[in-house]
Amino acid sequence: MPQLQPRSRAPHPAVRGERDPRPLVLVVDDDRVMRAGVRSMLGEGFRVVGAMDGRAAEQALALRVPDAIVLDLELPDVHGEELLRRWRGDPRLCGVPVVVLTSHGAAHVVARLLGFGAFDFVAKPPNEQELRARVTAAVRIGRAHRRLQSDVEHLRKIADTDELTKVLNRRGGERHLEVLMGQCAAGTAIGSVARVDLDAFKSINDVHGHAAGDEALVVAAHAMAGALRQGDVLYRSGGDEFVAVLTDADAEAAEAVAGRLRLVVAAAESRTPLSASVAVATWEPGDTAATLLDRADDNLYAEKGLKLKAS
Repeated sequence: MPQLQPRSRAPHPAVRGERDPRPLVLVVDDDRVMRAGVRSMLGEGFRVVGAMDGRAAEQALALRVPDAIVLDLELPDVHGEELLRRWRGDPRLCGVPVVVLTSHGAAHVVARLLGFGAFDFVAKPPNEQELRARVTAAVRIGRAHRRLQSDVEHLRKIADTDELTKVLNRRGGERHLEVLMGQCAAGTAIGSVARVDLDAFKSINDVHGHAAGDEALVVAAHAMAGALRQGDVLYRSGGDEFVAVLTDADAEAAEAVAGRLRLVVAAAESRTPLSASVAVATWEPGDTAATLLDRADDNLYAEKGLKLKAS
C-alpha cells in the first residue's frame, strides 16, 4: 500500500469557546498510517477522531455520536460487518452513515455491505477527491436524518402533551401505560395507577370563572408532577381528571404516592382552595390497561362517596 503522508495542519480559525461547526468523522482502522492519511485527505473542513479497533470505536461512540463513520472491515478484534449490524440496531447510531474502506470491490461484496447497513464504500487505497466527496455526501445525509428525527420527536411531543397543563395528554399517557402493562405481563415490573379527581372543580368554574379553573388545573398538575417518583408519569385524562402511571409500585407504594398527591394538591398555591380525591389500583394477572383503570375508577368513586358522607 502506498505510504500516505499527512499534510501539515494549521490551526482552525474558529473562535475559542465557540462550538466547532465542522462535521465530526470517526475513522476506524487498525493502520495508523491509514488513519492519518484519511485525516489528511479530508482536510481542515472536518474534525476527525481515530479508533484502532472495534473496542476503541465503541468507546468513542459512547462519548459522542459523529456525523459519519469511515470503517475498515478488517479489524484485530471484530469484523467490520459485525459493527455494522450492531450500529444499525442501536437507536443512537442507526442514522449515522458508514462509509466502508475495502480492498474488495466485487459487486456481491458491495451488495452485502449495503445490506448490513453501509451507506457507501471507498476502495483501498482511497482516492483523495473520491473519499472527500463520499464522506461529504454521507455527512449531508446523516445530518438531514438527524434533523428529521428531531422534528419527528418534537411533533410527537407536541401531540402527546396537554396544551394547558403541559403534562402528558391521554394519548401520551396511555402509551406509557401500555408499555407498563407489557412489562407486568412479562414479569419484569410491578405496576399501579392512581386516578386523581379535583374536588368541587365545577364550582370553581361556576363561581370564579374558567380562568380560575384553568389556573387550578395548571397548579395542581405542576404540584402532582413534582411529587411523583422518578420513572412515574402523570397525564391528564380529561377535564379535571388525571392519572399517574406508577412503575415498580406495589399496592403499598402506590398508596404512599396517592397520599403525597393529596397533600401537594391541598398545599398548592392557588386563588381558590384545592383538594383531590385519589384512588389506586395495582396490576393483577390478566389485567389490561382498561381493566386496571376501571378498577381505579371504582375505588375513586368509593372514596368520593365517603367524602360526601363525611361532609
